Amino acid sequence: MNRWGGVTSSLSVPSNRKYAVDLTGWVTFETVGSLLEVLVERANGKIESYVAKVRERGNETRRLTTVKSSLLYSLCLQIVDAPWILTPRN
Repeated sequence: MNRWGGVTSSLSVPSNRKYAVDLTGWVTFETVGSLLEVLVERANGKIESYVAKVRERGNETRRLTTVKSSLLYSLCLQIVDAPWILTPRN
């Protein structure tokens, strides 16, 4: 005797149609849930890569700003400390 024969015949009986539809709905629900999970994971990965790029650009901007401000500061100190500022104008 086929051991799956009882299952297939019980699913084809009209009294079990609600159960078959319920299984179909559950499979659809699980499929949609899995697809949404994959989409959310991909979106999260892209967002994380964008955040990493923005952080790197922010770090680069901070480094450049630090270098420029230190150059400007040392230039101002050299101008203020220059001896020609102390000489009177003729």
